[in-house]
Amino acid sequence: MPENIIITNQERLEEIKQRMMADGVEKLQVVSDFDKTLTSCFVDGQKITSLISILRDDFMINII
Repeated sequence: MPENIIITNQERLEEIKQRMMADGVEKLQVVSDFDKTLTSCFVDGQKITSLISILRDDFMINII
């Protein structure tokens, strides 16, 4: 692991990696653009909520 990456709980990281491998690529979902750098934060001049906020607030994502 590179020196500039800090893992505070190596055991938990290994559990997550093992679960991801066991579940397979079919169940892997990646959410990006947390800070709206890829998408606009305004629609018709109105500020919109970020995708991650919507998913988190509506309990639609599972943080493993």
